[in-house]
Amino acid sequence: MNHEKHPKLKKPSHSTYARNAIGLFGAQCSAISALAARMAEQLSDYQILYVDASHKAIDVPNYCNRSSAAFAGELIDEVNQYSISKAIATNAFNDAESRLNQFELINLVEGYDLALVNANHFTPNHTAIIWNSDRLDKIMKREEQLKACRLVFGAERNELPEPLQVALHEGVLCFPDTLLGFDAFIAAVRMLTPPPVIKGLVLAGGRSTRMGRDKTLFNYHGKPQYAYALDLLNHLTEGAWLSVADPDAHPDAKQRITDRFVGMGPFGAILSAFQSDPDAAWLVLASDLPLVDAPFINELLNQRRRSAIATCYLNPETGFPDPLCTLWEPKAYQRMLSFMAMGYSCPRKVLINSDAEVVIPRHPERLQNVNTEEDLKRLNRQRQKH
Repeated sequence: MNHEKHPKLKKPSHSTYARNAIGLFGAQCSAISALAARMAEQLSDYQILYVDASHKAIDVPNYCNRSSAAFAGELIDEVNQYSISKAIATNAFNDAESRLNQFELINLVEGYDLALVNANHFTPNHTAIIWNSDRLDKIMKREEQLKACRLVFGAERNELPEPLQVALHEGVLCFPDTLLGFDAFIAAVRMLTPPPVIKGLVLAGGRSTRMGRDKTLFNYHGKPQYAYALDLLNHLTEGAWLSVADPDAHPDAKQRITDRFVGMGPFGAILSAFQSDPDAAWLVLASDLPLVDAPFINELLNQRRRSAIATCYLNPETGFPDPLCTLWEPKAYQRMLSFMAMGYSCPRKVLINSDAEVVIPRHPERLQNVNTEEDLKRLNRQRQKH
């Protein structure tokens, strides 16, 4: 029998610089940083990292710094701000002691949705040309950047010199340097860097100790509550999974995720979902929230902020964010693991102490949960009145 030394884990998709990256080249570095600033203003819903070579480092020409996502006024040099004397690009330093390895890099950039990279110095998976006719020779010499090119800003395709048209593959989109052209260019950038897909997770792994019987089997809507919640999320996401602690529980559910973080309740269930797909955003719904319906979920989805760690409702009864009717973005995975390393396993604590988008619900009564027999009686009395 073959035994693997290490279990295989699904690795998140990630560029060297951020979850998504677009390199800008073809113009002088000052023009590249200026366009990056314009782009960031239009992409304010992204958490953006600007990656450039330090033009002050004469002795270490490959030195690379980070700049802030805000791009409000001048770029803020985070390297100086936080005294981080390391490069952000692998092998950027000649000094091996100062070089960041790939794991340190991912830790630094995990929270960013998009890196705008000066591709005069570095080459991410996607690049865009800033067209400057005076620099055609230099553009043509950059074979690696040309192969990665997806967009051209500053000219229509038929306005480009023939050698460049031949070098670009047919799918490259070209935009003139006009107001409408820039808007279309930004729209194309969004297409290249779409938000993570949303998958649904119904929490059904609790032991129902306060109720004394399985809450997931209660019939409020003509079927067991876990089945109702699965159907609800299946219609609103790219598919829904049932989170269970016991691998034999609810065998009729077609898609299940068994807890791999055993004994950690909802916190472990959410981490287990991210372990199964770290690139997805997970819409988590507890199975003891029988009043949650499609309009309530859509209200949350419509206020999604992709740059946040999560989008959640404020629960008026507790005065805190409710973690069990929440859209958790992929960046929450690493954040939650860091909380666990510090000895915390409360998803609400993660929301309170992170950049979460907290939504005040129009119908807060939908967050009423049923954990005890008294909760169940109160709910039944309310439903009889209506």
